[in-house]
Amino acid sequence: MKRSGYIAYGIAVAAITLLTADATISALAVAYDVAERVTALAVVGWLAASFVPISLSVLIWIADRRVESHWDWLPHLLFIPTAIAVVRLGSSLYLEETGLPPDSMMTDFTLLTAASYVSLALVVHFIAFVAAVVRATHRLGGS
Repeated sequence: MKRSGYIAYGIAVAAITLLTADATISALAVAYDVAERVTALAVVGWLAASFVPISLSVLIWIADRRVESHWDWLPHLLFIPTAIAVVRLGSSLYLEETGLPPDSMMTDFTLLTAASYVSLALVVHFIAFVAAVVRATHRLGGS
């Protein structure tokens, strides 16, 4: 990714943060009042669901920029199921520890930032995967 790509990615993350912060913070406050209990594991689950995928995405981009390989498409491909799994596990841990119902609107708003970040990262990595496959195919073709 070129420098302008990093800047655009950073702007998109900042925009998501600004757009979802109010709803997420309000929903977390209500969830704290409604939940039977809020444990450290619930906080860890919420943080994992919200921030691990976007952090992993940044690490993959940094590594991809530093290492030139014929397999540069592989980290982007592996990121997709890994990010989905992390969000699912983190949100499951959060819901289990707080006792909140998984199908409530309050739960949806508490995990709004996580869903937005992972959606952005999945789109970016899918596009990067397709571009890397096209580059690899082009290199193999010898053109």
